[in-house]
Parts: sequence; structure tokens; C-alpha cells
Amino acid sequence: MENAKYFTLDKSNISTYIDDIVYLFKDEWWTKERTKNHIIDILNNSSLIFMCTNIKSNKLIGFCRVITDFIDTAIILDVIIDRGYRKKGIGKELMNYVLSYSKIRSIDKFDLHCKQDLELFYGKLDFNKGQNGMIWMRKSR
Repeated sequence: MENAKYFTLDKSNISTYIDDIVYLFKDEWWTKERTKNHIIDILNNSSLIFMCTNIKSNKLIGFCRVITDFIDTAIILDVIIDRGYRKKGIGKELMNYVLSYSKIRSIDKFDLHCKQDLELFYGKLDFNKGQNGMIWMRKSR
């Protein structure tokens, strides 16, 4: 989207965007129960935070975060595009921005998990289902 600005969020500026991030999180099934303080802790403990804003309004319209060792593997989490901006290429542009970001560009393995209805979207970005029989597993407490 030509009216979009993609950038990484410096952790010293979390307070500037936290209400917008909370708003995006409240609209998704897997993040809606997170409190503002919980989200702040998550952001402070993430390796990188990627955002997209509408240039004209400065409204936050896209978000994701990455946890990485900066050498071998990066896990992309909480990819969220504002519902009013979906199907406009923002998710694709945000993911391309993440994958080409200088600090993680040389990493070979990017992992994420998504619902089955997004498999085609991520497949177009060269993500594949678990390789060599690998699957995501989770232990909940």
C-alpha cells in the first residue's frame, strides 16, 4: 500500500504506540485476552517489533514481532493487520519488510504458526508446512 510506512519500533517508544497495539490485539482471537501490562512485557521481551502505519493518519494498521537468536532461527509472532486494511497487500508488504530487515536478513530459518485459512497466504511467501515431519508443539500451563 503506497500510503503505508513500515518500521521497527524502538523499545523506548513502546508507550507511544501501546494503546494502538492493544487495540489491534483486542480484535484477534489469540490475543484478545492479553492485558495492556502483559502486552508491554511481551514487547519488552521480543527481539524485534515491526509496525505499519497509515502515512496520512498515522494509524497503526499492521504489527508483528520476532523472537530470534539473530544467527540461525527467527520466530515470527502475532502478525496482525487491522480489519479495515486487509486484502490490500499490507500483510505481504509487512512480511517482506520483516524478511528483508538487515539484522535478520541472513537468517536461514523463519518459523511461524497460523490458522489453516492463512496457509495459502504464507505459502506465497515461501513458507512451508513442517519440514522433515516437524510440527509445532505446545505445552500450556
